[in-house]
Amino acid sequence: MFIVRNLVIVMLMFLSTAVWPGSAVAAVVNNPANNATLAKNIALPATTIVLPQYNAIWQQQSFVIIGPYIGLPRQFSGNDLLVNSPKINTDIVLLDLRKSFLLKDSDPNPDAHLILSGNLEGAMQYRNNDRSPTVPSFAGNKSSLNLENAELDFLLFMPSPWLTGFMAVEYDDRVDYALSNSKLLNSRLYLDRAFVTVGNLLSSPFYGSFGQMYMPFGKYSSAFISSSLPKKLARTKARALLLGYKGQDSNAFYSQIYAFQGDSYSVNSTNINNGGINLGYRFTAPQLKLSGDIASSWIANIADSITMQATGQRPLFNGFSGPQPYGNERLSHRVPAIDFRTKLAINDVVTIIAEYVRSTTAFNINDLSYGNKGAQPTALNTEISYALNGFSRPTAISVMYGKTSDALAIGLPEYRYGVVLNTSIWRNTLQSIELRHDINYGQNKYATGSNITPVIYGLGANDNVVSLQFDVYF
Repeated sequence: MFIVRNLVIVMLMFLSTAVWPGSAVAAVVNNPANNATLAKNIALPATTIVLPQYNAIWQQQSFVIIGPYIGLPRQFSGNDLLVNSPKINTDIVLLDLRKSFLLKDSDPNPDAHLILSGNLEGAMQYRNNDRSPTVPSFAGNKSSLNLENAELDFLLFMPSPWLTGFMAVEYDDRVDYALSNSKLLNSRLYLDRAFVTVGNLLSSPFYGSFGQMYMPFGKYSSAFISSSLPKKLARTKARALLLGYKGQDSNAFYSQIYAFQGDSYSVNSTNINNGGINLGYRFTAPQLKLSGDIASSWIANIADSITMQATGQRPLFNGFSGPQPYGNERLSHRVPAIDFRTKLAINDVVTIIAEYVRSTTAFNINDLSYGNKGAQPTALNTEISYALNGFSRPTAISVMYGKTSDALAIGLPEYRYGVVLNTSIWRNTLQSIELRHDINYGQNKYATGSNITPVIYGLGANDNVVSLQFDVYF
C-alpha cells in the first residue's frame, strides 16, 4: 500500500503542474459547456481538439483513415474514438457518426470509406486475501503484469448512406489449457463483433442490424477497471437480428427488439429460442444543468449470458457450455431476467450510475442451485464520479458499491466496494488506478450448476485488489 500511495501522489503532482501539448494542425479549445468523458464513461472537464474540415480532395473516391473522424471535433482523452464506442448499442453510435459525416459530406456519389481504430491495454495487479489457511491454494498474495487487451476495429461506410458495417478483432490474454499453461502460447486473435446496420437517421429514426454483437440487455456503464457485477452476471453476446428506434430530439425515447438462437435450451436446440426488448429515455435539462438516461431491458433466458456459459471454474461447474461433464446446456425451463438502470450527469461535474439485474424466476435446482433451492441470481452496481476541475488534465475520481445474491455458482462475490482515479496524461490515452474490496460468500454457503458434484463452497473471506492500467487509443 506504501507503493500505491506514492504512485497516487506522483500522479496528482504531475496533473497539477502539466500543460496541454500543442499541435501545428489542431487548436485546443476548453469548452466547459460541452463536457467530455473518458473511455470509462465518467464525466470530465471538456477539452476539444478542432480538426481540419472535410477535405474536398477526398470526395468522389474511397479512402482509409485511422482514428479521428474527418471534420468532427475530438476529445483529448480519445473517448470519442471508434474503439471507445459502447460495446452495447454500438450500432446507434455508428448511425449517429454516419449522420454527422453525411451532414458534412455533400458528395452526391460517394464511395466506400473505411475507418480504423484500436487500443492497447497494459495492466499491473496486486491481490491480497485473508482466505483460510486450510485452503492454501487460495491463501496469500498474488501479483501480475499483463497485456490485457489489444483491439482493432473496422468501420465501413458503404456508398449507400443506408448501409454501415462494423467488425472488431481482439486478442485473447487467457490461458488455453488445451494448449499449455502458458498465456504466451495462446495470444490468439478472434472476432469479437461483426455486423451490418441498415439505417439512415437523416431520413428515418428506425434501423436494423444483423450479425454478431452484444445484446441490448443492460448497459453496464462503469468508471472502473473491474467489470461491474451486473455485467459479469448478464452481458450476452449472440448472432442476432435486431430492430431499433432512436428519437432524434435531445429528449427522446429509444428502443430495440432482438432475437437469436441461444446455446442453452429447454425443449429444442435447433430453433430461435431467445430474445428480448430494451426501452429507454434520454433527457437534458440545461436550465438545471442536468442530463441523463433511464432504461429497462428484458431477456427471455439469462442462461445465455457470457459468464453463465463459461464460469472458468473447471473442474467444478464450468458454466452451461461445459464441456460435459462440467456443464450442460439443457435446462428444465428458460429463466427470463430484467434490467433497470439510470445515468445522471449533474453540472458536468458529478455523474451517478446505478444498474440492477434480476432473474424473474428461479432456476430449477438441478440446473443452477444456491443452497437447497434453485438459484435466482441478482446483481447491483452503483457509482458516483466527481470531475476534478482543478487539474490541467481531464481527471475524475469514482466510488462504487455492488452486491449480488444467489450468484455463488458462477463465481461472483457477495459484496464489492471500490475507488478509482482516472486521468488522461497524454492525448488518446487513459491511466487508471483502482482499489477494490470484495467480500465473498460465507463458507457455510454452497452452490452448483448442471447438478455437478463436488459443489462449490463459499470461501468466507475477503479479496483486496490494487490495479494499475494504461490504455493507448488510436
